[in-house]
Amino acid sequence: MKSLIAVLLSVMAWFNLIQAAVVVSQPGELKNIILDHDISDVTVIGEINAADFDFINSSLHHLESLDLSNATIIAYNGKTLANGRSESPANTLPEFSLTGSQIKSLKLPKTLKAIGDCALAGACITSLSIPDGVDSLGINFCCDCENLSSVSLPESVSYIPDCAFKGCTSLCDIQLPGTLTTIGNYAFRSCKALETITLPDNLSAIGNFAFNNCTALQNTVFPPGITFIGEEAFSFTAIQELDLKACSRLRSIDQWAFAHCEQLTHVTLPEGLNTMGDGIFFGCQSLHSVIMPTTVTAIAPYMLKGAAISNDDIFNENITTIGDYALFGNDRITLLTLPSNLTFIGDKAMANMTALNKLDATLLTELPELGNEVFSNTAGSDVLLVASGELAPAFRATPQWNEFKITTTPITGIDDISSDESKIGIRYFENILHITCDREITLASVFNISGVAVARSTPAGNKCELSIPLNLQRGSNVIIVIDINDGSRSTFKIIL
Repeated sequence: MKSLIAVLLSVMAWFNLIQAAVVVSQPGELKNIILDHDISDVTVIGEINAADFDFINSSLHHLESLDLSNATIIAYNGKTLANGRSESPANTLPEFSLTGSQIKSLKLPKTLKAIGDCALAGACITSLSIPDGVDSLGINFCCDCENLSSVSLPESVSYIPDCAFKGCTSLCDIQLPGTLTTIGNYAFRSCKALETITLPDNLSAIGNFAFNNCTALQNTVFPPGITFIGEEAFSFTAIQELDLKACSRLRSIDQWAFAHCEQLTHVTLPEGLNTMGDGIFFGCQSLHSVIMPTTVTAIAPYMLKGAAISNDDIFNENITTIGDYALFGNDRITLLTLPSNLTFIGDKAMANMTALNKLDATLLTELPELGNEVFSNTAGSDVLLVASGELAPAFRATPQWNEFKITTTPITGIDDISSDESKIGIRYFENILHITCDREITLASVFNISGVAVARSTPAGNKCELSIPLNLQRGSNVIIVIDINDGSRSTFKIIL
């Protein structure tokens, strides 16, 4: 009996021993060195090539730990492998090399320079540290790794490719390098455990669907050098506030970029932004405030459909077009002022605005062209449209406009002449009204003595200074209303 037990113990010791192996390899020789295909832990020293990865992924189905830190990948040129490739460059993790692998722990070669397309797609790895010196990552290289929770990228990486980490549903910690300039399309799509992302200062472009459906993502600070945010880049995320005012180089936000961000409450867009795609804030049901830059001249179709916008100053004076369904269904805005340069309002752009009771058209010098059913279920005999005396007859004679109760009685928006404790300076020189304040100005409005709005403006650049061109004679009485970023308001009656 004792001899039988000794034999069994010897067999068990031998079995445990072969579960881990350190092998010294020559290119293409792993299949001749590792004979036990049930091995779970392998450390490779020496040279390997694409044929060795083909063996690992097709034969070592129980492998959970692979240490290649002291291995070197050399070029391969030979028979076609399971990944459909017959060539692979040196110092590159081959395309599809570990796709779907059961490996949980992976250490990559210190000499690695590139990772091929789909190299780790669908693998069971739980963390990934890419070595210094890697400067090329293939598309889908680490997508659908559902157990992957942390990733560290080296400073040698400047571009995260398309679909790089798409579907990594457990990813919650990603360290982006300061050298990063571009995040590709779908790069982090559906990384549902990702709550915060620190975007580096050198980042300039975020691709289409880059963070789409990252449903836990709440905190994102955008770097000042960002120039482009792609289609649906942050749609269906949990972002709560979007402050882009420091992003002075941002020129374009593509369609649906922040659509269905249902926790988003406040948006500040930067001066210099001039291209905004359709439906950027579509379905943002908690969004109540948007500060629009003067460089935007069009409210795109569906831009604010389903949003809870309540501020009546969303249109800057340079807006010429309000697109189809732009404000459809808004149930918060009670007073809306049409900008002086407005020339077109699209289909159902202001339909179903059930709270609207006053539409201020006094800044218009001509009637904007209208699409179909622009004011459907909005206009009515109980909704006031205030027009200048010159345009009132045209409003009354024009279909859709004539559904409102049209009057030339002014809407002042002023309850009394008062001032808070802000230090505000006002000077009128050569037809320019100059305003300075010790706090940031969000909006300045100028009314004539009858209370009719003659100008509205928001600051560009220095938020504590504002210059408003006024085509008014010296000696004119005006009322100036200045809104401050802390929510306070000052009102002044002056003689120009």
